[in-house]
Amino acid sequence: MEVIYFVLVVVLWLWDFLAANTATIVWSLAILGAGYFIQRVNEVFRGLHVEIRKVAEEVAAAREDLVELHRLVELSIDDRDDDAFDFELAHGPRGRRA
Repeated sequence: MEVIYFVLVVVLWLWDFLAANTATIVWSLAILGAGYFIQRVNEVFRGLHVEIRKVAEEVAAAREDLVELHRLVELSIDDRDDDAFDFELAHGPRGRRA
């Protein structure tokens, strides 16, 4: 009979412990879940940051190429014979009237 009482006391103690700590267990699980979610979001944003940096580097390289191309076009226009250039403006590149 003493074993039954002991088991009953242990079961009631566990029942009381779990009932009192259910909110703590639920909050602990919620905090763990939130931590995992924040970690995943952080990884996604880190990946986006790397991709944005790559695109920014490509845009900067393309801008430098455009600046160089613009400079070369200005140099080629400056080197042209002004009379020939005026003729092309007036008649088009193939000698037709514009």
